[in-house]
Amino acid sequence: MKNTLFILIILFFALTSCSTTSNFYQVYTTDNINGKTTNEYVQFEDSNCVIQYNLWANNGNVGFKIKNKTNSDLTIDINKTFFVINGISYSYFKNRSQTATNNTGFNVDYMTAPNGNNLFLNYSQGIFNSNSKSITYYDNKEITIPPLTATIIEGYTISNSRYINCDLSKTPTSEKLKTVKFDEINSPFNFYNIISYSINNTKHRIENKFYVSEITNYPESMMLTKVYTSICGRKLTKPETYFKNPDANKFYYFYRATR
Repeated sequence: MKNTLFILIILFFALTSCSTTSNFYQVYTTDNINGKTTNEYVQFEDSNCVIQYNLWANNGNVGFKIKNKTNSDLTIDINKTFFVINGISYSYFKNRSQTATNNTGFNVDYMTAPNGNNLFLNYSQGIFNSNSKSITYYDNKEITIPPLTATIIEGYTISNSRYINCDLSKTPTSEKLKTVKFDEINSPFNFYNIISYSINNTKHRIENKFYVSEITNYPESMMLTKVYTSICGRKLTKPETYFKNPDANKFYYFYRATR
């Protein structure tokens, strides 16, 4: 009995010592409806504004940059602007409040003179004799963009878990990759932004639509590269890590798995 237990323990450590935990990336490629895709942006446009997306982020990012093309103020109605994914809508208006505290004051150093009076020596920034003032900020229901300028709207993430498919290996190698493809009908992720805005007292409502068209799992070695960069002509001693092929119409999910 003791010998059998000893053998089982040896086998357990032998098996676990051979396994390694590695980093992987599940990459999602998207298509869009009526948008234009470049390496830098996925762009939508109407007669009044240009809306640009770069989805490339862990879990994806549907935040957008919106530029007012006109010579009039353009006002976004945040209360009527939504992110929709697979039929579920999420408002961009969070109705949040944030409090910021501003402390001002100084430290004062004194020396006592023979007559008992305090002689002022110097002062420095600090918390002695400080005054505190708190200001509460609230989310705006409207954001106005002046003519020929742009603003950035923070967005939602798209997916925060790995998509499971029998054709997608959890621990792929560079020699064995598989891509699963979808159309707009059978895609596991259909998402879009509804953006409501007004200009010259006229209301507009537009939709920027995307769907995931491909999903591929990659080992980290196929995703990242190290590059020696320089600052003001001086080469850095350590390389910087970059993604090999970041595209505006793609996003990824990072995960770790044991082989």
